[in-house]
Amino acid sequence: MALEELRKLQAPPGWPSNNGQPELPSMGRTIFPGDAVARIYKPSRPVTTSGKAGTKHWRLVFERRTAPFIEPLMGHTGGDDTLAQVELQFPTLETALRYAARQGLLGCLRQSP
Repeated sequence: MALEELRKLQAPPGWPSNNGQPELPSMGRTIFPGDAVARIYKPSRPVTTSGKAGTKHWRLVFERRTAPFIEPLMGHTGGDDTLAQVELQFPTLETALRYAARQGLLGCLRQSP
């Protein structure tokens, strides 16, 4: 089939696709929950070493939205907030702030002393 014929077979805009795949969010909409709070910071130098590895980039991490709990079977600490495990790195503070603004994230900025 020609490409033009394939385009005619696709559903019109606004109609759901029937390919069984979840729809991807369009650009401009955030994929983060509305109550997500982000923290932007630049890691400080580890006090146990004199090296500066891992301190170049700015990091965006999410605050925990629910309290951790003790798992009853094994006694391990558990949680249902997977967003707290997400950590994004940015080369500059400006790019981190632009990303947070573009995604509509509430947040705070922590400057190193």
